[in-house]
Amino acid sequence: MSPSDRYSPTSLIHTVRHRWPIGHLIFACLLGLMSVQAYAADPKPTPDGGLPWLQLIDRQQFDQSWDQASIFLKEHITKTQWHDILRQQRQPLGAISSRNKLKSEYQYNIPGIGAGTFQVTVYRTSFANQTTMDETLILARETDGKWRAIGYYLK
Repeated sequence: MSPSDRYSPTSLIHTVRHRWPIGHLIFACLLGLMSVQAYAADPKPTPDGGLPWLQLIDRQQFDQSWDQASIFLKEHITKTQWHDILRQQRQPLGAISSRNKLKSEYQYNIPGIGAGTFQVTVYRTSFANQTTMDETLILARETDGKWRAIGYYLK
């Protein structure tokens, strides 16, 4: 058998039929099904990308936004600090005039946070008292499988 014959569809079918026990084929099929199930069990955040959480901040419900944030955020900033920071930095901007998603991407390592599964979404937002700013929202997939806000930045 020449090297080119070794990889032809006919020779591969012959090899599978005559050299692999049927148990191996069933096992390979089951592995493929388990991979599909594992992928289906790995939900991505909804397309709104944390928008309901941002709307808590829009409504100045700063304490509720902290309550719904990730464990990481809660371990690094107290509820009182969170409330004070948002009251000082976000509240003066005023109401939202418009918010448009610029980009959203998945990342698996974020400097200062570490390894994990993250969705980083950037919005171009117009406020009543400030022309336009970019809001960056980082969601983290936590051990319970839920996506929660781990970071929020204004530029």
